[in-house]
Amino acid sequence: ASIYWSFTTMTTVGFGDITPQNDLETAFVVLMEGLGMCITGIWIGTVMQLVASYSIHEHLQQSKLDGVNGFLRERQVESKLGARIRVYYRYMLAIKSVFDNSEVLREVSAALRKDITTFLYAEYVRRIPFLQEADTNFVSLVCARTTPFSAPLGEVVVTAGVIGRNMFFVQRGTVELRAKQTRGKGQEAARRYGELADGEYFGEGPILSCCGEKELDGRLIDRRHPVTVVAAGLAELVSIRAEDMVSILDVYPRVKAELRGTYLRRARQRAAADAAGVRKVGISGADADADNGGGDGGGGGDDGGG
Repeated sequence: ASIYWSFTTMTTVGFGDITPQNDLETAFVVLMEGLGMCITGIWIGTVMQLVASYSIHEHLQQSKLDGVNGFLRERQVESKLGARIRVYYRYMLAIKSVFDNSEVLREVSAALRKDITTFLYAEYVRRIPFLQEADTNFVSLVCARTTPFSAPLGEVVVTAGVIGRNMFFVQRGTVELRAKQTRGKGQEAARRYGELADGEYFGEGPILSCCGEKELDGRLIDRRHPVTVVAAGLAELVSIRAEDMVSILDVYPRVKAELRGTYLRRARQRAAADAAGVRKVGISGADADADNGGGDGGGGGDDGGG
């Protein structure tokens, strides 16, 4: 009965079936009703704030998507490309706030900016060992300049031979490393070097080139991407511009040394894979020519060996 009376009194004014019998009980009832009004007001206000916040976020998201759809209609973008653009923006809006973090970070002090950045990008750091092992200040500088994006199955992230302007970190998913390989009779085929998964990165060559590195262990460092990187499924990545990364590496030589080691190791792996591929193609082609008199059959043997 006491719980029933307390609930009805604090949420309404009671039903009158249980009433105070003296002045002390009346004063207690008045106190309970006042406390009930305060608690009810706080509860309603909290719920309204949550609803309003959710509505603002949804409204801003929908406004952004409406703007994208309007752009696609006005420019008469083909359906296939338009679908890719919509997928990109839906992904971005799903994982990234519609509010501009950079504006907030510009207005606060340096110390507070560091703490905010570390908090906002903690998920990135958790997924990328390269950042987990780095200095906190370095992580803050990198994360504040990264841009997240997604790449669906078969999407080309970077193309071999194109000048690199970004470095990339794989948050989730897998990407394949491919390069063109010349086979017998001038034919070309895509050679798969390997793949990168969660926490790995690529694009360190262009970064080192921008840092002024010209040669490493007798190997020229080119700003062009050495291989084509293709998403092997839905891949979630973050990118950072080469200029931003270079300005950070100037202050952190240890990280630059790690990038040098990664670049050199991968260059040796590519060279070994190329040499193995050339030997395989050459031997297969020679055997095929010997068996088939160098005619069309030789081309068939070459394809099989490549």
